Amino acid sequence: LLEYRSVYTDRGVFCFSDLPNAASTRPPMNNSSEAQGLLNNVESASPTAPDSSRRPADAVDRGAEVSATRGKEWPGGGDGHDGAFGGVFALRDGDAVVYRLAVSVGMLLLAACVGIAGTVLFVVGSSDPPTLRGPDNNRCFSVEECPIELYNLPVAMPLTKGTPLSVKWTVTQGAKSNAKEFPKGKVCPAAPPSSIYDDLGSCGMLKEGHPYYRFNELGYRWVAHSEWTYTATFDWPASSDAIASVLHKKKNGYGSYSMDGMLLLEFEGLDTLATIYLNGAVLGTSDNMFNKYTFTVTGKLKERNNITIAFANPIVYGNDRQNDYPFKVPVTQFPNFLTASENPKAKWLPSPGGRNFVRKAQSDFGWDWGPALIGAGVWKPVHILALHAGRIDYVSPRQTFASDGSVTLQLVVGGQLRAACRTGPLAVEGILTPPGVKADKKHSMVTSEQVIGYDTSGAVCRGLEKLTGGYEQLFPTQTTLTFHLPKPTLWWPIGYSDTPGQLYRLEVRLRAGTASSMGYILDKQHKRVGIRKVRLIMDPLFDVSHGQSLDKWPACKPAIDWYRTMEPGMSFCDAYKKVRQEGSVWDNEKQQYCHDQGCCQSGDCNKCPPQLEQCTPSFKAETFYFEINGLPVWAKGANLIPFSSFHSSVTEKDMRRVLDAALEGNQNMLRVWGGGIYPVDFLYNWADENGVMLWQEFMFACGMYPTTKEFLGSVAEEVRQQAKRLTHHASVVVWGGNNENESAMTWFPEIAANYATYVTDYVDLYLGVILEELRKITGPSTVFVDSSPSNGPLTDEPKRYRKSWGDAWDPNRGDVHFYNYVMDCLDVTLYPRAKFISEFGFQSLPSLLTYFEGATDPSHGSRDFHIASHFAYYRQRHVGGNSEMIRLSGAHFIVPTSQQTLPRRLSDAATDTNGTSAPAPPVPRSPHTVNMTAWLADADPSHILREYRKYFNDSSVGLSVANATETEEEKELVTDFEPEAISRAINNAEVDDFDKFVYLTQLEQGRCYDAAVRHWRRIKADWDARTMGVLYWQLNDVWQGPSWSSLEYGGRWKLLHHMAQRFFAPLMVTVSFNTDADLLEVFAVSDIPLPVYRGTLTVQAIRYSDGTYIYKEVKSDIALGALTSMLLLRTKVSQVLQSTWWDPAHLFTTSCSVTECFLRFIITFPDQPAYVGGKKASEGPRGGTQ
Repeated sequence: LLEYRSVYTDRGVFCFSDLPNAASTRPPMNNSSEAQGLLNNVESASPTAPDSSRRPADAVDRGAEVSATRGKEWPGGGDGHDGAFGGVFALRDGDAVVYRLAVSVGMLLLAACVGIAGTVLFVVGSSDPPTLRGPDNNRCFSVEECPIELYNLPVAMPLTKGTPLSVKWTVTQGAKSNAKEFPKGKVCPAAPPSSIYDDLGSCGMLKEGHPYYRFNELGYRWVAHSEWTYTATFDWPASSDAIASVLHKKKNGYGSYSMDGMLLLEFEGLDTLATIYLNGAVLGTSDNMFNKYTFTVTGKLKERNNITIAFANPIVYGNDRQNDYPFKVPVTQFPNFLTASENPKAKWLPSPGGRNFVRKAQSDFGWDWGPALIGAGVWKPVHILALHAGRIDYVSPRQTFASDGSVTLQLVVGGQLRAACRTGPLAVEGILTPPGVKADKKHSMVTSEQVIGYDTSGAVCRGLEKLTGGYEQLFPTQTTLTFHLPKPTLWWPIGYSDTPGQLYRLEVRLRAGTASSMGYILDKQHKRVGIRKVRLIMDPLFDVSHGQSLDKWPACKPAIDWYRTMEPGMSFCDAYKKVRQEGSVWDNEKQQYCHDQGCCQSGDCNKCPPQLEQCTPSFKAETFYFEINGLPVWAKGANLIPFSSFHSSVTEKDMRRVLDAALEGNQNMLRVWGGGIYPVDFLYNWADENGVMLWQEFMFACGMYPTTKEFLGSVAEEVRQQAKRLTHHASVVVWGGNNENESAMTWFPEIAANYATYVTDYVDLYLGVILEELRKITGPSTVFVDSSPSNGPLTDEPKRYRKSWGDAWDPNRGDVHFYNYVMDCLDVTLYPRAKFISEFGFQSLPSLLTYFEGATDPSHGSRDFHIASHFAYYRQRHVGGNSEMIRLSGAHFIVPTSQQTLPRRLSDAATDTNGTSAPAPPVPRSPHTVNMTAWLADADPSHILREYRKYFNDSSVGLSVANATETEEEKELVTDFEPEAISRAINNAEVDDFDKFVYLTQLEQGRCYDAAVRHWRRIKADWDARTMGVLYWQLNDVWQGPSWSSLEYGGRWKLLHHMAQRFFAPLMVTVSFNTDADLLEVFAVSDIPLPVYRGTLTVQAIRYSDGTYIYKEVKSDIALGALTSMLLLRTKVSQVLQSTWWDPAHLFTTSCSVTECFLRFIITFPDQPAYVGGKKASEGPRGGTQ
């Protein structure tokens, strides 16, 4: 046990040193009470020498010398390992012994310099002597032999998983809820950090199994529509002694861990809207899932304590806030099965459109790739923190690069100090250790300390005030430590150095007194910092014309006129933008948008051009790419969505499986998408170590957001907390304000009618709050884009960010999101020549193995495993997605006949092919609110609609329907389908066909991505393109269902991810193939930052049927420059397909058609740098052949 005692003295810094051979002034003490009696009389004890009356008043303030010497033997203990230990400790002032204290059998007393208010802190209570180790791991017994660090650090007593206390967590239904699925008065055990679904599942309340299983999301809607209350009861130790015995804390140097002083109750994350009570009294509230909430509880804890957290319902809250708002704040909605019909006759609940008023993961409300499982609960840890004098809040690196290659590294250290009116000297110091260097003071660089919070008289509080009622408050402080690095080791992205991800180790300390006085370390943080310079390069390229003439697009003007007729008051150019972004097809014969399968057969269905002269001002096209340490980087990667709907259940193993797959897929950048959550520290540490760049978005997506004082205040705190947590991570190279919210300003009629109001709110939120608060923490050089896609900033001076307004989908500026489901995805001429593609993609189905891992099981056969089954449409959250996959795969492969038939009402004419070769404009995935009635009815007519009535018709939850009787309209919805869409018998042949169809969707998805990425990488050298990055949508899945991902839920690779290894390889060969022009061009693309030589290109034409080589050409001695794209070969297609060439074994004189043969292109560079590829140098190269 550790026992803590303090003795207050008037002034001074005291040191005790062990003098085993010195004579004692009194006999050895035999018990702790006798020792304590002596300690209590320290101030009145007479010094041995010199006479205290003759000593200067400030003699002790000069600091006592620690001159401990080691005797040949420990008194009473031989070599100090066996037997009892005794010794003499003396307070010294230079050579004069001011006071001696003896310690005998069974006792050890350690003390050291303490500089907080002249306090001397004694640590009593070990039956064994200290075993100290020096730098060489040899035993030592003195400060000279091994410096002893003495600690009085903040101590966190966990109250959730892993707590040493006896804590009992429970969950009950809230007072306003009474769902019949949860018995009245029922109390379930809980195990935070957790989701309400986790705790109800463990309690047996989710009767049908996991929420991901088949239709359980629908059956468990009562969970999302209820309120929940979590309760924790625990006993609090009565003394610091008892707390110490629970914690068993030890550190090098046997420092103290005091639980005295200020106590803080901290909730790392609450989901979301909660009122918190401690022992029946309100502590405060939470309204933001992403924020940590801290409450002072000094003097409020009892022997037995109760914490109650009452969660309000986020759906009701969001709708209420929207109803109270002075105008509509529109947001996209998805078919997430928590929304109700838009059919007014059905009398169901309106769709929950208020998600944007709730600071919660927006995807929890459902998205077009995942379910709506709106959770509640204590989703992150809870603890009680004890502070002595203060703590370090954050460390923000600021780097200045000089022309000679040196770097000045400034560390802005933010702290929080207790509001004590009497303070001693406090110092902040930093120790920086270069990569690969042993962390000791001999090889480390130590800054000069910065002294803060010093008050010699004790009469001035330095602006620190006490709250009413005697409870203290933490006040912020900030200081700067400076390092000069003459030849720094730089942090590089993977593929651009033989040692990517190089990090300096940093230790920052808050110390009592000064470093020279050996004061107690009150807090310390360990960080790893990368030295790198990041710039977003937006250089002018060329003048963009005013756009094309309307006369060349005969279907454009009728479409514009139709919109203006439907929405009177809409301007010509606003209608033009709507036509460009609308996913439907305009039928020029019928003079309307058509929504029937097979519409627009005339071939005259082309829509508006990308740029129209009436609506396009003249501007300069600009580059958009990231420069790291002065080197242009071609960004290759994907978008990262949440790993699960149950955020607290995700483990490091789960994340590592997905992240390592990205690394193996030759990716060097991930975009943390703005509709989910801020990932845990593990992800950022992984990215730092592996040299993977991160595009970190704030959590706002696909809609407008309110700008009330309360909302903006919550967002400001959210930004501050996340910026403080992430600012030191070298991997975060760009911050994004939101996902698609600038684009969303063209999606809603409310905005068109009052555009200026929404622009003002947009600027207030993303520039006035988010950018402003971000750069207060991270510094003015932080790279920031307010939205994605966007045109990027017009100017970004340190104190003035001017937004570049315009068409956010414009390929000539900024980054682009591209979705077009009617195009031939292998026709690369249809892809925009954009500067940076931060989203694009096509859907595929997950494998049956993944479906079997929690979504369904083989016993359901073709009832589930058929493209027209209820299950297949239930899992598809992108409207029209299944028909798109049939059409996409059928464009180049033969889809099994049984998988070609869809229910009549499910055919999505909005994405049917238009039958022409004219390029279609980009189609956002879900820019508009979908028709819920048709979608739900089509998805599962015999089950879903009745389940809606079953679960929504419960007035006890306050969400009842007006009429539970099935209406004629509803009956019609249930029966208005092709027969095969209704319940069907199991057909094993159809299951086999479905498995084949799954394979085809993945194969075609991979081919689409392969064609697009190879094209974009090739045109990085084209003067009018300069494409410098592709982040495909999306890397991972949140559950088992169809999506745009390359990794299935759980991390299993789709075919796309295997192909990504090739099309993201640092060295790539790509082909432009045009049969009409009889032209074949072969290009080599290199992202290697060094030139490569002695390359060989091999071109082969091979017949499918028998593997016969029809053509072969070899080009040798190829040299390829650094970071370039270069044409290697231009030839005629006819020459390749009709060839006579000599082989040592055969003479071939034959021909081949484009449907009979395939072409193989192989490029090899034996001199490829060893570090290139998806692994670090220590793991070996990934090869030099493509």
